[in-house]
Amino acid sequence: MQANKKQIGLHAQDMEANIGLVSAHVTGRLNGLVAQIKIRQVYKNWSDDNVECVYTFPLGWQSVLLGMRVELNGKSMTGTC
Repeated sequence: MQANKKQIGLHAQDMEANIGLVSAHVTGRLNGLVAQIKIRQVYKNWSDDNVECVYTFPLGWQSVLLGMRVELNGKSMTGTC
């Protein structure tokens, strides 16, 4: 991979891990000059092993991250900013 190109999404530390994006859904609402966007991505680990992953995504200039929710094996975890 070239140094100036960054990967976005879910990435396993183990490059041989059997994970992948299953689906993606984007919804949004525009209120004047402010857009509120929700992104739902579903990833699957097809292996029987636990996988350590990093999730990265770009934010546009002057964007604000309001929160994040992750569901793992039916357990929901919510973060706020």
